[in-house]
Amino acid sequence: MKHAQPTIALIADAWHPTKNGVVTYMTELIRQLDKRQIRTFVFHPGQHRTIPVPRYKEYRLSVYPIAFRDRLFRYDPDYVHILTEGPFGLVARNLAVKYDIPHTTSMHTQFAEIFNAYYKLPLDTGYRFLKWFHTKAATTIVQSQSQQDQMSAKGFKNLSLVGGGVDIERFRPVPRTQNSNTLLYVGRVSYEKGLKDFLNISHPFRKIVVGEGPALNYLRKHYPQVEFPGYKTGDELVAYYANADCFVLPSRAETFGLVAVEAMACGTPVAAFPTMGVKDIVKPGVSGCVHDDLAVAIDKALKVSRASCRRDAESYRWEVVCDKFLDAIAGSEIGQPLRATGFMSNAKLVEFRRKVSKKLSHSH
Repeated sequence: MKHAQPTIALIADAWHPTKNGVVTYMTELIRQLDKRQIRTFVFHPGQHRTIPVPRYKEYRLSVYPIAFRDRLFRYDPDYVHILTEGPFGLVARNLAVKYDIPHTTSMHTQFAEIFNAYYKLPLDTGYRFLKWFHTKAATTIVQSQSQQDQMSAKGFKNLSLVGGGVDIERFRPVPRTQNSNTLLYVGRVSYEKGLKDFLNISHPFRKIVVGEGPALNYLRKHYPQVEFPGYKTGDELVAYYANADCFVLPSRAETFGLVAVEAMACGTPVAAFPTMGVKDIVKPGVSGCVHDDLAVAIDKALKVSRASCRRDAESYRWEVVCDKFLDAIAGSEIGQPLRATGFMSNAKLVEFRRKVSKKLSHSH
């Protein structure tokens, strides 16, 4: 398929209606790329038969992820960017290596730590897999300076810092309810998010947890004094952010922390542990506080100016993120570096495409 505009294939193991940081990142990135007349196509498990992930049933994995191979080659993109290390990402990575396809990758989650917590996979094994997965990429995009430092120390090469962003027109300060006295968490209600560390803190303010996930029923049962309004979007979500006195992010497994920046954009200071990603976003006395004692972080964050939080968030516009993304994958002129190598020009790809074309013609 020939394209008049530069094209990017985005390959991920999650897409709408799944709600997580990777899906938010892709959605906003696609919106910005569209403004720049760059076409995108998302290859994801929802296009095929899927099964739920054990212990994480709202996530679904493709039963036969190799099935998207023909569609990928027929689409003939200028770029292939792989966002996740699941079955779809794995198939795309192996195709790219086998057929010498120029490609880039991202690290959006602490894969090794999460698999260690959920499935007892040794951390060393997880990191060996990650190094194998990403080592053939032209560049691997990371989400924060601390993540880049950690990955570099572990021997990862060709890392590009892009980070995440926020829609500052959508997430904004709005009139607040007087004396709300609220501590807020927004995000996936899952075990790796450290919500017990937040909910076990004794504090006179009420606590609200906005979101859905596998730990929701458990937490509702064991913390009846906490409000769990479920998943929220649009102006309703903005109102939750803006009415909170402090946004609490107890997760120790973040690579960036999109929800923290959304809270800041609404004028709400953030309290968090000094973990990877979050400690790069939350500036002491400017947008909140990070501390090994979450209760101390909350008390200090409550003293931070709401206007200061908003000003700091404005540096995380999605337009800036998109510019960094394009610089990372292609340099200043989108399409030229990888176009010059010829996505479909080498002998292996020419032969493969001939077989695919023959197969497709027989199927009609």
